[in-house]
Parts: sequence; C-alpha cells; structure tokens
Amino acid sequence: MSGWSGHKPATSTAMLALLSKASAGVESFSYAERVFFVACEFWAAAMTRTLVHHLADQAQSKLYQAEDAFRTIGLVGVEKVLRLGYVEFSAASPPKSLAQTAANIENELLRADESVDEAIEVFARRWLFDP
Repeated sequence: MSGWSGHKPATSTAMLALLSKASAGVESFSYAERVFFVACEFWAAAMTRTLVHHLADQAQSKLYQAEDAFRTIGLVGVEKVLRLGYVEFSAASPPKSLAQTAANIENELLRADESVDEAIEVFARRWLFDP
C-alpha cells in the first residue's frame, strides 16, 4: 500500500470538477457522481492507511456506501472485502474494533486482484466526462 502514488490523472480531474461544483454551492449530484466520490475517498483512505480516521464517524454507513460504490463500478473483489468488513464490525460476536476492522480491510485490499485505480478512472471517463 505504501507504493500508491495517488489517483490516476483522469480521476483527479473528475474529482477536482466535483469539488469545484460542490464549492460553487451545487447541492444536487447524480448517482454516478456520488458513487465516484465515495469510491475515491474510500480508496485513498485505504491506500494511505488512514481508513480508521475516514470511518471514525458513521463507520457502518460509510462501509455500506463504499460497498455499493465499488459494486456499481464493477469491483466485486473490493465489494466482497467491504461486505466482510461490515459484518466483522457490525454483526460479529463479539464485533471487532473499528481500528482492527479498518486494518483488516486495508490488508485485504493490498492483496486485491483487481485494478482498482484503473476501474475508477474508466468509470470517471464513462460516466462523468462528456463524450
């Protein structure tokens, strides 16, 4: 994970456009924009090993939203890791701590056999940029 160099150029451009839109006071975002934003934020937190901080408030909701976002993008391996993390944190008996769950998710994502950055970039090009 330490070798992550950040989002791909098209991903960064799309993220900047969304942030600019939000700072301009726009309050309505498409489903694709929300999916993209959630995936980018979650992936960056996981790759920089700051997931526990990202999930600190509303962990269950953020895990669920991230699972949905990665499923929508088509990253079924990441979706599965997040689903298991959600169960580990919310339904296991006894439930794991947030720090332990976040570390487990980060470790599993390190081993993910999917090109996550590329898939996020393809999603951005397909759904967020004008053809």
